[in-house]
Amino acid sequence: MFNDDLDLCKIMRCYAQMNPHIAHAEIAFLMDLPCDDEVEYDDSPVFE
Repeated sequence: MFNDDLDLCKIMRCYAQMNPHIAHAEIAFLMDLPCDDEVEYDDSPVFE
C-alpha cells in the first residue's frame, strides 16, 4: 500500500502541523503508528 522509502510517521506529523485541529498523538493512534520519542509535543491548548 505504501512505498517502503516513505516515512509514514513523518508524513503524519507534517499533516498534523498543517492541520492544527489534529494532534500528533491522535494521528499516531488513528494510524496505529508508534512514533519515536524525539518529537516534542506542544501541550498548549489549541483553543484559548
